[in-house]
Amino acid sequence: MFFPPRLASPRRRLFPAFALLLIAGCTGTSANQNLEKSLATIGHERTAVYPLAGKITVDGQPPDFAEGDRIIVMLNDAAKLGAAATGPYVYVGKDGDFTFRTYGTDDGAPAGTYIVTFAKLKVKKRSSLVGPDGFHNLYNDAERNQQEYPDFKIEHKAPGKKDYLFDLRIAGREEVVAGPKALTRIK
Repeated sequence: MFFPPRLASPRRRLFPAFALLLIAGCTGTSANQNLEKSLATIGHERTAVYPLAGKITVDGQPPDFAEGDRIIVMLNDAAKLGAAATGPYVYVGKDGDFTFRTYGTDDGAPAGTYIVTFAKLKVKKRSSLVGPDGFHNLYNDAERNQQEYPDFKIEHKAPGKKDYLFDLRIAGREEVVAGPKALTRIK
């Protein structure tokens, strides 16, 4: 089973990793062995993951961040586009870089066909993010991205890919209405 990084804030995601390392150090077992045991305890197996990373630019430049802005890159299962935006996601760094993780630092995401969506949201209370989307809802809807931006459909498989480049064209474009399944908030 895939445990997407969106299930916890970045700070909360670190705690299980530190706990596993502490346990591994005290018991003489590796973090991988402990992860396997933990997954088995809840009836799941570890899914193969492959590196998935890259960079976004906005109008050919590194993204601009105002105070409290977070840029999100989300993977949407191409076979389930009828669902609301709930795929694994990561935050984009100030330089535009992003890297997905599933079980450990920079290990990637499971193989699959994904439609990538992007949103620029504001931090509201703790780890909640809300719109309006700073990218004018141009790239936050997987169904629209599939139709209008064929480069946003990726076939993720072994050995993975670390050099995706997505240039979001915003300047001079009118805002569009967010679709009912668009990425407009994260709790």
